[in-house]
Amino acid sequence: MPVAAGRCVRRRAVPGGRRCHASPGGRGSGRFHVRPRLQRQRRLRSAAADHPRSIRPNAPEKRGNGIDESCDGRAEDFLAIRSRVRPGWSVHGSRVTITKLLVSRVPSGGTVELRCAGKHCPFRDRHGSKPRWGIVNLLDAIEEKRSGFRAGQLLEVRITAEERVGKVVRYALRKGRTPHGRVLCLRPGTRSPRPCS
Repeated sequence: MPVAAGRCVRRRAVPGGRRCHASPGGRGSGRFHVRPRLQRQRRLRSAAADHPRSIRPNAPEKRGNGIDESCDGRAEDFLAIRSRVRPGWSVHGSRVTITKLLVSRVPSGGTVELRCAGKHCPFRDRHGSKPRWGIVNLLDAIEEKRSGFRAGQLLEVRITAEERVGKVVRYALRKGRTPHGRVLCLRPGTRSPRPCS
C-alpha cells in the first residue's frame, strides 16, 4: 500500500479500526487497527489523569477508604463477616437459660463477645476463647451464669475482625417466648451496630 507523505492531523473511527489522514509536511499511513488491550490502557490512563500519584491504573485497592485507587470505576468496601450463630434456649416464665451458643465460621484473628444489657444481668460482657477451626463455644465463657437471665434483658453476640464489617446478633428476652435473633452490622471504627445495607 502506498504511503502518503504528510503528518497525521486527525483520526476518525471507522468499522474495524481507525483511519489516519495525512497532510503535507510529515509521514502518515493508511488504515490500522488498535488492540483492545491498548485501548483499555488508554482509558485507564485518561481516567486517572486528574488524580494524585497514589491513584493510578492497576494500583492495589485499599478497602474501606472510599477511594478508587486503580481507576476501575469502583471503590472496594470492607469484607463482611459471615459467621453463623447457633443458640439454644430453655424458657420458663421470665427465667431464660442458654443451653447452646455456638459460633462458627469465625475469621482468622477474629474475636467473639457476648454482652448483656438490662436490670440484674449476671455480667456485662464476656469474651469467647480463641477460635479453633473457626468455631467458638460461648458457653465456656458463661458456664456458671447461663441460667441467670431474665425477661427484659438484651443479649448481644458480636463477631469482629480487623478491617472487616462485624456481625452482631441481638436477642431480646421476653417472658414465655423463645428468643429470636436480629442481625446487625458493625463497621470498623464504630461502636454502635446498624442495620446491614
